[in-house]
Amino acid sequence: MYILTELVNEILTSEKGRELLEKVPPVYSDGYVALWLFQIMGLELDTATQYVEDYEKEIMPQTATWSIPLWEDKLGITGNTALTIEQRREAIINALSNKPMNPNKLAKAVSTITGFDVSIIENTGTNKFTLDCAGTVSTDLLARIHRIIDDKKPAHLVFDVQTALVESAPIGHREGAGITLQRTFNLEVS
Repeated sequence: MYILTELVNEILTSEKGRELLEKVPPVYSDGYVALWLFQIMGLELDTATQYVEDYEKEIMPQTATWSIPLWEDKLGITGNTALTIEQRREAIINALSNKPMNPNKLAKAVSTITGFDVSIIENTGTNKFTLDCAGTVSTDLLARIHRIIDDKKPAHLVFDVQTALVESAPIGHREGAGITLQRTFNLEVS
């Protein structure tokens, strides 16, 4: 323990510098040059400690800030700076998740990509759900939504995507025919 002097309070503002002073004999508590050396070394250690703490936050996408573009680049996500940091983090977390998602998580994942409100209507057909996106979705973004949902939906389900407006869409000509067989049964119960 060092001796708390007026000179220590005046010179030594660094937390790590005070820790360094604790490790030497108390006679250095009155040494002007020694206190300035501890202050300078302490400031460098404070900076290094801050870098390590910041780096620890960037390792996890849940707390990342400046490393979000690096995460997006690594995972092949197109960085959209119009989205909030939380939405970009959510997109990274969704990309890291390889397991199938429930409908709410799928809607949230698509919502973070598009920036629009997205809802999922279940049971719109046999093993089918419909993704309803309230906004204008470009063809490129629509293809990306299809890739993401294909990767994240349960394998036995199929889906449709409804959007408010498609910016541009390829127009194709398809022809088809179908035959329907219908029988009517009358049951009388007595």
